[in-house]
Amino acid sequence: MNYPDFVKEVRRVKHDHVRADTEIYTEIVIPRESLPAMITAMDRFFGSAAKPEGQKPSPEQVHLTARHGGIRPDQILYVRAGGEDGAMAMFWPWGNGLLITVKIFRGPAGQLKGKSEGVLGRIIDHFSGNSEKSNSQGKD
Repeated sequence: MNYPDFVKEVRRVKHDHVRADTEIYTEIVIPRESLPAMITAMDRFFGSAAKPEGQKPSPEQVHLTARHGGIRPDQILYVRAGGEDGAMAMFWPWGNGLLITVKIFRGPAGQLKGKSEGVLGRIIDHFSGNSEKSNSQGKD
């Protein structure tokens, strides 16, 4: 599945409202009861969550998400490396427990791709299952 088809699938999940929808960023607010359907859509595109709800984020996950507000234990994080379809999704539960904001970022081809250069590339490779490949490169 490519990124535009994935966003169409996400938009079909029952939602409260859409805050943003561009080629590189989608923000959608869903009721908590839509969480299983949204996770199904995410799993089809990303594979399993890099950080499920209730798990403490690793230092690498905190670094990866810092420019987007960081990641907390009650949030969910998905990361997909891969050229044009590289992406990251973060789930932000509301304090009232009734709604969840889902933020989806499409990465530039060189930023969220597998076997990337530098520290960020190794972090993304780690979360996408490419850590052995990236460790053998030995580049910064």
